[in-house]
Amino acid sequence: MSTDLQPFPGIPLVNVRRREIPCHCEAHCGEVVVQFDAQLPNGRPVAIMEDWRGFHLAIGNVKMLGLHPYSPPMSTAAIRKALQEAIG
Repeated sequence: MSTDLQPFPGIPLVNVRRREIPCHCEAHCGEVVVQFDAQLPNGRPVAIMEDWRGFHLAIGNVKMLGLHPYSPPMSTAAIRKALQEAIG
């Protein structure tokens, strides 16, 4: 994953924040993962996480993002497609 603030060039994310955080779920057990928090141009929040299995995506409205689980591991192409579809 790119270390700049546009992890997927060509996908116009705004208010992008990159962070490295320890994840304490059963799969990661404290492992540090990279997470991008951002918004799509239509205002929908997005979280993209990268771990040893690949990329994971959560898209939701601002009050529900925490309730949406991350996707199963996805390829870069699948993430791009999902983001483009969410932009509408």
